[in-house]
Amino acid sequence: MNQLRRRRSEWRAACDAGWLCALALVVGCGPGTQTPRPAAAPTKTTQVKGATAAQRQATAPDPVQPLDQALTLARRSLETLDEVEDYVCEFVKRERVDGELLDEERLEMKLRHKPFSVYMRFLEPKALADQEAIYVEGRNDGKLLAHTNGLKGQLFGTLELHPDGFLAMRDNRYPITNAGMKNLVTLLLQLGERRDLLKDCRVEFNDDGEIDGRDCLLIEISNPRPVGEFHLAKAKIWLDRERNVPLGFESWEWPADGGEPVLAESYRYEKLKFDQGLTDRDFDPANPDYSFP
Repeated sequence: MNQLRRRRSEWRAACDAGWLCALALVVGCGPGTQTPRPAAAPTKTTQVKGATAAQRQATAPDPVQPLDQALTLARRSLETLDEVEDYVCEFVKRERVDGELLDEERLEMKLRHKPFSVYMRFLEPKALADQEAIYVEGRNDGKLLAHTNGLKGQLFGTLELHPDGFLAMRDNRYPITNAGMKNLVTLLLQLGERRDLLKDCRVEFNDDGEIDGRDCLLIEISNPRPVGEFHLAKAKIWLDRERNVPLGFESWEWPADGGEPVLAESYRYEKLKFDQGLTDRDFDPANPDYSFP
C-alpha cells in the first residue's frame, strides 16, 4: 500500500490530473418496511420523451417482497432511460480511495447514449477547475482524452489514457466507461440477482427524499454484517418520482479490520436536463468551448 501511495505521489508531481469517475451501485435487500406511495402524475415540462407514464414515475409496484419492489422500480427506470438520447448535468461525487475519504468534487457532465460518449469538466475544487476528459466508444483506440490545468496542462498537452489504467483511475473508484445513470441502474439489476449476498439485508422506502429540489423516493438498504468480500453496510438511492431516474446514491462499507461503517461513495446528479440534442461536436476536444491544448 505504501509503495502504491508513493507511485501516486510521483504521478501527482508529474501531472496533477485528478481524473474522472463514474457511478457504480451496490445494493441489497431482505425483509423491509413501508411500501412506496404512488407518484403524482408528471407535468408536461418534466416528461421524458417517448416514455410512458409507468416508465416515468417512481410508482410503487404491487405489494411483494422488498427486493422485488426495488428491482421492479429499477427495471422501470431503465426503460425510461432507454428512451433518453442524451443529458447534461452537474455531477457531484465524493469517494473513498485506498482507505482515504477524498474531498467532494463537482463536474460538468455531458452524456450521450449512442455512441456512448462522455464529456466531463471539473468545476470544484478550485485546484482542479477546468480539467477535462472526453471518452467516445469506438474512437481514439478505446482511450479517453484528458488534460490537466495550468502550466502542467501546457507542458503535457492532451493525454490519451486507457480508461482503466493507473493514471486514469487515480483518485477514482470506477472508470469513465461506467459513467451515467443507465450503467448505475444496470449494475443495480445485476447485483439484485445475488440473493446469496443479499439475504440478510433490509430495505425501507421513504417518501420524503429530495435531491436538488426534486421530490424523490428514498430507498434505504442496510446489511448487518459483511458476507465474504461483500462489505456493504448501508446504501441510499434517491429516485426522482416524476422522471423515475436515480438522482443520488450513497454507500457505507464495513471496514476490513472491523469497526463502524465508513462512507465509501456519494454521488448526485444536479441541474439535470434530458435530450439536449448533443452532437459529435460536444465530444470533440477541438470544440472552442473547451480548453484542450
